[in-house]
Parts: sequence; C-alpha cells; structure tokens
Amino acid sequence: MFLKSFILVYILFANINKCVATHFRGGTISWKYLYASNEVEITYRLTFRRGAFDRHECNDSTIMNGDLVTGEGSLQCISGCSNVATIVPSMNYYCTDYSVDEDWTSGQDSTTYTFSATTTNVFHFGYQACCWITLVEANYGDTTTAYWSLLTTANLTTRIDTGKINISPISAMQPILRLKQGCSYSIKIPVADDDGDIVRCRWSTKSPDDECGEVCNTLSTSIINEDDCVLQYTASGSTGWYAVALQIEDYATSIDTKPMSSVALQFMIYVLNSTELCDDAPNVLNLMDDNGTVASIALNSSFFQTIIADSGSTSVSISEITTVSPIGMIKTHLLPYGSSGTQWHINVTWTPSESQTGSHIFCYTAVNNFGQASIPTCTTIEVDDVDDCASNPCKQGGTCNNHVSRYSCTCPLSHTGKQCETEIDFCQGVHCQNGGTCIDGLFTYTCNCAEYHTGVNCET
Repeated sequence: MFLKSFILVYILFANINKCVATHFRGGTISWKYLYASNEVEITYRLTFRRGAFDRHECNDSTIMNGDLVTGEGSLQCISGCSNVATIVPSMNYYCTDYSVDEDWTSGQDSTTYTFSATTTNVFHFGYQACCWITLVEANYGDTTTAYWSLLTTANLTTRIDTGKINISPISAMQPILRLKQGCSYSIKIPVADDDGDIVRCRWSTKSPDDECGEVCNTLSTSIINEDDCVLQYTASGSTGWYAVALQIEDYATSIDTKPMSSVALQFMIYVLNSTELCDDAPNVLNLMDDNGTVASIALNSSFFQTIIADSGSTSVSISEITTVSPIGMIKTHLLPYGSSGTQWHINVTWTPSESQTGSHIFCYTAVNNFGQASIPTCTTIEVDDVDDCASNPCKQGGTCNNHVSRYSCTCPLSHTGKQCETEIDFCQGVHCQNGGTCIDGLFTYTCNCAEYHTGVNCET
C-alpha cells in the first residue's frame, strides 16, 4: 500500500516540479532512545530550495522567532513495524540557516514515537518523495525528476556491552559544496556518537532497502574511506549538480562487521567552471582548533565562536559564510575583520535548551565573489547536564574528558585502561635470550643477562 501511494506521490511531484526546477537539497535522520518515556526521539534535518512554492522561505526573523516552517511529505516506518505506519505526517521544521545567494533553506525538528516490540526490534524508517534539482547523474533515467529516499535503521535491542539501548551516530554537512572543475578535494564527513562507538561511513545502496532513491553512487570517480569518513573526489566531470548519498553507521568494536544503527546523510555538490586556481578558494581561520574539534559546554551555559574567512587577496571578497547549526543559534551579519582587507567574519552564539542535551554538529563554509568556497569546517558541540569528571575518575594523573553521559581518560604513557588503572608491562612480548630475565621499567625494559652474555636482549 505504501509503495503504491509513494508511486502516485512521485508521479504528481514529478509533473509539478518540472516547472519549478525541483527543490530538494538533502538531509539527515538520526535517533536516540528516551528511557523516561520509553519512546524513540527521531531528529531530522532537511534542506530545500528557498524559493520553492513560497513555503520554504526563511529569513533572520523566521530564525529569531522560532517559526515552524511548513514542510512536505511524511516520515514512514518502512519495515519492522507490524504494518506501514506514519511516524511524522508532515515534515515541518524550524529554520536554522539559509542562503540567499545559493537559494536554500535548512532546518531541523524532532519527534517521539513508540515502536511496538518485535522479535528483532529492528526498524527502518524513511522519507521519500520527489524531486532533486536537475542533476548531472541519476540512476534510472530522467535527471530532471530524480526522487529522493533517506532511510535510517534503529536497533532497539539492549546492548550486551553497555546494558543500554544504542544511540545512533549523528552527522551534518553543508547543503551545497561548491567545487571547482579540475581540482581535487578531500572532504571530511563530520560524525559524532554519544556512546563513544566506532563510526564508519559508506555509500547508500538501492537494495535490500531503498536508502538513496535515484541518486545511489552518482558521484562518479569519487572514493569514500569508510573508516575515516573521508570523501576523496577529483571534479573532472561535467559542471553542474551532483547528489551524494551516504550511510553513517556505528559499531561496538573495531572488529564488528554488523552496524548497530544506520543514519542517512545526503547533500549536494556543485561543480563550477572558473578561471581561478584551485588554491584560490577562501580559507576559514578556525579560532577554536582544527576541523573536527569537540567543544563541551554545560547546560545553561553558552557557546560562542568568531568565524573568520580570508579571501587571500584584496581584489577578492568574501560574499557569504554559510552555516548549518542547531536550533536557536544566533549569527551576526557578515562584516570585515581587521584592517588587512582580505578578512571577513561572523559571530555565533548558542545557549542550548534543556531538551538539547547531547551532541550537535555545527558546520560553516566561506564563499568568495567568484563562487569558490572553502571545504566545510565542523565542530561537535557536546551539551551535558552532568559533569562526569566531577568525581575525578582517572587514576595515575590521567586527564578526564567530559562527554555526554560518559567520560574518557587520557592516560600517561605508563598506564592504560578506562580509568588508567592498569600499568603497562613493557616486558610483555619481550624475549630476553640465553636465560636472561626481563625487568619492567618506566616506559622501557631491561634484560638482566646470565653470565657470559650481553646485549639489549642478551643476544650476544
């Protein structure tokens, strides 16, 4: 029944959107289990063409007022439920970011849903409709009416290692990455996991479940490093629009091959022709740290950051710094920075609400007046209402790092373990020869050699 309904919706959207240049720009869907209410909280971020149907219009007032933008389509339980179920009847969202120059609106919202227990407790829920903007590549025919499909998988079985139900990883990305034709790029996909699990990234696939609609593997010649979540791409193809569809998955250990959850992430790449050099793209000066840094803040405190972009030349200007941010983040307008004539900046401030504990990924990109853009820089903001380091759990002088509902210890070189409780035995694996005896030392070992023998391992 759902498939028939979807095909009908697809046909209607296809006919309509040929007149409006289509409108979808990507999104992501993640989830976590709420023990207090025995529900699953599903969070989605969607991006659309800002001028589409007059419904996706967003400006500073929309963000400041917290206005709910009327969405389109619904979030459906695709499989695992006893029957096809509508989780979100209308995908409304709170606008968090927009771009006038690139003509997009991006926003986020969350909903809660109770999944009935099954023998596997594995559920697939997705968002499917039509259409992407006209693409250079699409899977099945017409590149002007490629439909989208974002599919996320949740396993609500209690984990053996933690005794809790898993929390999915999260990700985010600028809706549009502007890449110059002929240049090579290494794009880090930002990910975070509140369980501290190992996270990998892979291409979305058409089967056994439709994770990507008509944009499965449509960025020819690109390579994804699954372990590091890095997308390698040389923009050697035609200029125009490309869609990227990925799955972000978490694993309890590095040797596990079956993910505990799978999260959809989709975004767009625009390959442009420019007379500028590859190195002429603007640079973002991240005053916090390198791309991928983590900022931890306590609930009822604020996150503040100055984002500075350098054009590299006084004859080139920064036209825009675009962001993808959590609900409630406030940004100033773009202004010159300093007296160099090459730098511009914005300030961002965010005070999370009580419902926003957990990890949030904040990304930003600078665009110059020639249309070239920096590679996105992303920061994971961890919001926690409890200081898990307050009890000083790390031993032997280890440094405690507070995370969401957990902590980690950075141990001295001499110790290891969750709390740095285990002294490293530097004799482990060492073979003192000719009857020699290994003596463990500080960061080293010594072989006490038998009579008539010498050498580091008594080999002489």
